Amino acid sequence: MKHIMIALLSLFLVGTTAFSLVAKKDKIPQAVVESMKNKFPDAQKVNWEKEKSEYEASFVVNGIKTSANFKLDGTWTETESVIPVSGLPKIVLDGILAAYPAATIVGTAKIETPGKGVQYEADIQRGKKKTEILFNADGTEIKK
Repeated sequence: MKHIMIALLSLFLVGTTAFSLVAKKDKIPQAVVESMKNKFPDAQKVNWEKEKSEYEASFVVNGIKTSANFKLDGTWTETESVIPVSGLPKIVLDGILAAYPAATIVGTAKIETPGKGVQYEADIQRGKKKTEILFNADGTEIKK
């Protein structure tokens, strides 16, 4: 019985913590909401989360799962869009395959930022190990 109570309490605490990260629509700064509407007027199914000093909107635009981050003053900082492997530019795909010839690409995304331009993220798998890698649009890897 004691183990059941501990398990239930643990689930409650984890659920409460996860729930507290989801931002309530009435708590999102107006500047953030306006910036989101201006940058992504066709966004659907928008969900907000608070991340440190930014808000992240997860949404669908033109059928593509996307997320965008905004500072508290509404300044856009990043957009990440899920893309198929076939959506990677050839030079980026070639760079990934050259750097990780034994890996399988299991997920990809296009990342846009105001200062760094377009970058591509790939989730690769080598055996049982999954790794997230980042490449510039010219096919060179960005070391973390």
